[in-house]
Amino acid sequence: MTTLRIVLIAVEDSLGDAWERVCGDPPFVTVHGGSIFDVEADAVVSPANSFGFMDGGIDALYMDYFGPRHSAQSSAPDLRRTRRRVACGRG
Repeated sequence: MTTLRIVLIAVEDSLGDAWERVCGDPPFVTVHGGSIFDVEADAVVSPANSFGFMDGGIDALYMDYFGPRHSAQSSAPDLRRTRRRVACGRG
């Protein structure tokens, strides 16, 4: 079984410092200063939007780097048509 590991990426020192203060205590949380593309991971969570649109901002960089088959659109192709939100963090 794989152990959960959460890596918070901060491109600005002030954000990294804040995450260290608030989230840095659990042993499974690490704060990385730099690019998200420097870290090996099984998944990337985008803070950008809940519609699954991958065409701007950080999502456009993800799409360029990972390719279109890894987008929320490819796993839920009707998001643009129905303008549904992608449910996250709900149990």
